[in-house]
Amino acid sequence: APPPSTGGPPPKEHTTAGSPPRPESSVSLASLASSCDTALASLPRPTVTVRAGPEPAELGEVRGECLRRGQSREFLRDTLDVRCKQLFPRDILVAEVPTKKGGTRVVGMLRRSLRFHKAQKCSMVVIDFVCVLKSHRGLGIGRKLLEAGMVVGSKPKPCQLIVAGSEANKVAVGLYESLGFSWSSHLHADMEAPASAVAALMARRAPQQLPHSPSSDKAASDAGTDRDESASEAAAAEDGALAAAAAPAPQAE
Repeated sequence: APPPSTGGPPPKEHTTAGSPPRPESSVSLASLASSCDTALASLPRPTVTVRAGPEPAELGEVRGECLRRGQSREFLRDTLDVRCKQLFPRDILVAEVPTKKGGTRVVGMLRRSLRFHKAQKCSMVVIDFVCVLKSHRGLGIGRKLLEAGMVVGSKPKPCQLIVAGSEANKVAVGLYESLGFSWSSHLHADMEAPASAVAALMARRAPQQLPHSPSSDKAASDAGTDRDESASEAAAAEDGALAAAAAPAPQAE
């Protein structure tokens, strides 16, 4: 039987020596997570610049992250070292952010090439590799890279995006669709954006387009076939999927 009440204050909660009693929390995990998300969204985003023609040493972090995610050195060599003759050095674009010491750091990259589209009888931009460092996901960097990569020259061209391996990533696919891409076939290995979608993109981002070389446009449009066999082989590599899932998939805003 419980001891009779003496009318005094209730006994103190038992605690370990030196530690105060633990008050009951009324904050749920869901509300705490929501508060954290709100706080993260309000943090200032770094200034992201997309440019072409990086030096090989600047891609060191991209190589390292892809290797940690299981990409082979052979695949990375084919992806990063085999270049498109028509676009070089604008076949590789990088996204960089400023560092505390006043320099810049490459946090993402995209590789593209120009091919001749036999059915449409015009040159087509082919994007077969996109990578954003894990530490900089969710900042819209993948979108910035894709928007810059889709535009080559002053005339809008249809664009193909190799996505085999990331087709199940709903966030990434949603990003691609927001840029005008749709599936080319039921195989879900690649997506295409028509020239009209690229034209609309160019109209929106006209003040910030990358400089282009008219000579490279002419070389591509005059080609009846793809004259860059090495770039074609690299793009068709088994792991030539968009590296957004492996490296990771670009996140929507």
